[in-house]
Amino acid sequence: MPESTNRRTRDSEAARGAILSAAEEHFARYGYSGARVDAIAEASGYNKSLIFHYFGDKLGLYRAVIGCVKGDQEQHFYDVVLRFVDDDAPPLTRAQVRDYIVQAVGFWFDRLVNTPNLRRILMWEAAEEWQTFASAPAQPVMTQRFCAIARFLQRAQAAGFIRADIDPIFVIANMPLLAMIDRASLARHAMFFPDHDFTSPAAQAHARAQIICMVLYSTMTPTPAEQSDAV
Repeated sequence: MPESTNRRTRDSEAARGAILSAAEEHFARYGYSGARVDAIAEASGYNKSLIFHYFGDKLGLYRAVIGCVKGDQEQHFYDVVLRFVDDDAPPLTRAQVRDYIVQAVGFWFDRLVNTPNLRRILMWEAAEEWQTFASAPAQPVMTQRFCAIARFLQRAQAAGFIRADIDPIFVIANMPLLAMIDRASLARHAMFFPDHDFTSPAAQAHARAQIICMVLYSTMTPTPAEQSDAV
């Protein structure tokens, strides 16, 4: 490949990278509705026409940013839980169900801690009732995977490990939101408990463990020992 072509490719990649980086910060700060392409162009150092050339329009740019900050999030999550949700797996044990909940809740907490811009963008989406996300093309593969997780929890429910009054789909849908709301609410927490530590690494680890406990004890049926202790 001629050197001039290589240089143009490198320049194009650098321009796209700078635009996506500036757009990520801007969407995280203002949300989709409040973001301005002019401001993103200025922050990136490239003109607006180049943004439209690469991404088509504001929505195309937004979807590209979401793709970058999410990365292979859903695939990574499914890789974490794949061993639990195989429909041909042998009969479940309580330990397997508990391990699934610990792994799944921990995954979402860590993901949202490590990608603060994604967390902020998701909070904007929630405030706007997910209208922009809902306009994205459907992803049948992800639908199939989350349905597989629902079947796993339904099997666990039939085996008596998940409470009968729990809706597995509700659990799946809301599990990531617990961490999102907690991490976005640290300043609010401090307003009510000003002498309490909410921001140190130790406090973060404590919050992670507490959210896992909340899901475990609100979702799983008690063991005979726990029932005995309650009495």
